[in-house]
Amino acid sequence: MAEPRTRTQRIGLGPTRDVLMLDGRATLTPAAAMTDDELAAYLDKCGGSDPRTWADTVLRVRLDRAQAWREENELRGRVLMRDGRWLEDD
Repeated sequence: MAEPRTRTQRIGLGPTRDVLMLDGRATLTPAAAMTDDELAAYLDKCGGSDPRTWADTVLRVRLDRAQAWREENELRGRVLMRDGRWLEDD
């Protein structure tokens, strides 16, 4: 298998008026390399079977920044994570 590649990704979750924007580095890695903690998180969220038994690869995203907001008045405090660190409440 080729060396894993890392790419910058932006992921948007939720509808326009209640959005979570995630920026991070994505790495495509062999499914067999999933840790037990990653598997537990996957099964908790998605249920189903162990992807290590049916998927060739998985996409890991290491977050660098997270933003969330619903309305214009929340734009000022929308950054929740910067440089991979959660920000403290003001």
